[in-house]
Amino acid sequence: MLIFFNMYDKGHRNDTDNKGTSVHHRGDHLSSFPVGASITHDMDSLVLTLLRFAVAALLFAPLVHVKYGLALPSMSDFLRYGLISAFSVYHASGQDWRSTMTTKRRLEQRPRRLIYGGMFALALTALTLTALPAEAQQREVGVSPWGPADEIGRLNLITPESRDKILSRIDGSAVYDLSVEYFIGMPSWQAAGDPHYRIWMTHTPQGTVIDNPLEVSQEMNEHVSYSGAAISMYTHMGTHIDALNHFGLNGKIWNGFSAQEHLGDRGWAVTGAEKIPLIIARGVLIDVAAAKGLDMLGDGYRVTRNDLVDALHKQGVDLQLGDVVLIRTGRMQVYEDAAAYMANPPGLGMAAARFLVEEKGAMIVGADNLSFEAFPSELEDDYVPLHTYLLAQHGTPILELVYLEELSKDAVYEFAFIGGSLKLRGSDAAPIRPIAIPVR
Repeated sequence: MLIFFNMYDKGHRNDTDNKGTSVHHRGDHLSSFPVGASITHDMDSLVLTLLRFAVAALLFAPLVHVKYGLALPSMSDFLRYGLISAFSVYHASGQDWRSTMTTKRRLEQRPRRLIYGGMFALALTALTLTALPAEAQQREVGVSPWGPADEIGRLNLITPESRDKILSRIDGSAVYDLSVEYFIGMPSWQAAGDPHYRIWMTHTPQGTVIDNPLEVSQEMNEHVSYSGAAISMYTHMGTHIDALNHFGLNGKIWNGFSAQEHLGDRGWAVTGAEKIPLIIARGVLIDVAAAKGLDMLGDGYRVTRNDLVDALHKQGVDLQLGDVVLIRTGRMQVYEDAAAYMANPPGLGMAAARFLVEEKGAMIVGADNLSFEAFPSELEDDYVPLHTYLLAQHGTPILELVYLEELSKDAVYEFAFIGGSLKLRGSDAAPIRPIAIPVR
């Protein structure tokens, strides 16, 4: 746009005398101009310079912030980018455009230039500010359309009618277990300092004979073999569902609940995993890996909106409001090898997440990987932008480490999804053992 203004100026840098000879007016032009004309000329140049400044600021500040995933530019950003862009272009022209036109010519051109320039700047302002994608705008937590007390977000889409609609279509010829096994050495977030999965025996048959913890006879302990175990684990390992308090923005989570007010030493007083209802809904598998003719997506592959659209088209399935949408990357094939499973996994991109939630109305989204999203982040100021977008801004729970290999093998793309998570009070996630039942 700045080029437009420079080209306009360059087209008026030369004038001609009454003999048709080209004349270039330089530094001595002000001494021969009437005072009034000089003032008018300076006002003209000032206004056009301001227009250049405005266009530069409006154009370059948002573009820079969109490119690097920053929030909507502040006033200081507009001023900074405008000064840099406008004046660098102005000086790069190599000539002083004010010294190349006669007073009469400038006065004749001034109204048209100001009108065109003003209209152009206003149009550019509107286009620039309305065209900014969601991730480039100031990101805050979402406010629930289900009211200020809502703690479950899009799970409110589960209704008696929606349950009846999908359950009435159940085939019953097969049932698919969508959960994984828990074992010592399984994939987890120990790299982030979170605990491994651990299981230890608290009672064994021989130990009971020796310790006699229940104070019965030795004969009784030798006759009744007693085993007991305890486990410890991070809540975000194995097949699990993220509660809406898992990630937030600016000290708040979904529906504006603040950590300062609602987070105690015993967990969250709101949106805890115990609030997650039994989930019965239409489920859809989007087998991105198979749609691309692959067993597994490559390391770090970022699933796009087009990937999802293409896979759905090949599968002959469409999405509906309130669906549980599960994405297969194929990474589950190396689940038993924790290092391979965790190393630079494929995952979803922001555009794909927006497609599922905003365009198609998904109620829950999930995948067969541990992170759901791909890394590195697409936003410079958020290391997990899909988690904050889904959980904090749209109230959309996330399922992770979902076992989808059998569904993929049998090409089952639509099913009844049924799952209940552990009611861990105040927790930010809970293990879940979902099942998929094909529908007619």
